[in-house]
This record gives sequence, C-alpha cells and structure tokens, in this order.
Amino acid sequence: MSIKREKVKLLIPDASPLISLAHGGEDCLELIFKAKLPVVMTDQVLFEATYRKDEFQDAAVIDKWYRKHRTRIKVVATKIGEARRALESVGKYDHKKFADQGEESVLQAIKSKQLEPGPYLFLFEDEQTADPSFFGVYPVHVVSTYGFLVGLERAHVIPSADKILERIRSGGRHSLKADIIDRPTRKVRDPGEESEWVPTSPG
Repeated sequence: MSIKREKVKLLIPDASPLISLAHGGEDCLELIFKAKLPVVMTDQVLFEATYRKDEFQDAAVIDKWYRKHRTRIKVVATKIGEARRALESVGKYDHKKFADQGEESVLQAIKSKQLEPGPYLFLFEDEQTADPSFFGVYPVHVVSTYGFLVGLERAHVIPSADKILERIRSGGRHSLKADIIDRPTRKVRDPGEESEWVPTSPG
C-alpha cells in the first residue's frame, strides 16, 4: 500500500516530540511545519505539553509556538480532555493520576472517529507508543523525532539533523535518542510498495 504524501497528516500522539524540539528553541519547533503536512494533535496532548508553562521554559516555548500557529494546528477535542476540564473546574484534577492520557486520548479519538481518517505520519519518541492498536484502522507511517530531522536533512530542508540534535541535548533534553525509525507500521501487501513521506525542499 502506498501513502500519497499530499493526503498524509502529521499526528503528534504525545507531548514528547514537542518538548524535545522546544529544548532546542522555538525555531526548532518551527521544523514541524517544514514537512508541509497538516498538523494534528488532541486537546490532552496540547494540555500536557503546555500546562506547566509558568514553571518550565520548554512548556512556555510550546505555548508561545502554539498561540502563534493555532490556525495551522488542528486540536481535536476528546472525552479525556473534557473529563480533565471538568475536574479542573472543581479543583480535583491530579496530573499524576492522568499520566499518559495524551496517548490514550489519541487512541480514543481514532476509535471513536473523532479523528478524521488517515493516512497519518505518526511522530513519536516513546517506543511503547510506536505501535498502538489503531494502526489496524488507518494507514500509518511512524517516524521518531530524530528520524524526522534526518528526513528533513535528506530532503535538503535543513543542513544537519545532528546539529539540531546537539542543540536539543545541550538545551537539557539529554534523553532524546539518535534513533532513526522511519517505516510503515505493518508489512505491505504488494511487493515493492512502501509508504513514505517526502518533505518539500526549499525553492
């Protein structure tokens, strides 16, 4: 099965890729748009990336970036986000009890068809979220954060993925791995056919 690039949506399934890029600075977050794909995330993912903006620099950078580009980013409302807001309104929201709800909100949104049909380019960091169950629902191509940067480099959109990685790590995100994962989520049925995403090169 081939995925046509012009139909692919870039799905951010949890806050980790945003946090990593934010450690490199706001201009690193801008790289998300360099693939020239629609950007999609859930309300819970956005919340988890920004809710401590008064405490952490990376959250403040993400919040500023989102506000600047809010018309370019589709934020999907979810039942998890609705439940969280209800608890917040009565002062009963406990973030520790809602750990990893960003990823769960994406699964829920796909299964309930709150998220429109794919195909999706799935930008992830946590290997446990690389193969969630909804991959059997829509065509999905997974790419790690570093793999995404390498893809931009190979398309001559950025000069060096390693320099961006170095900036992110020197900014405090030491846990970001230099793992290149860039593949379809399941074996293709037709020999010789693969899904792919191709960033648009400058000019």
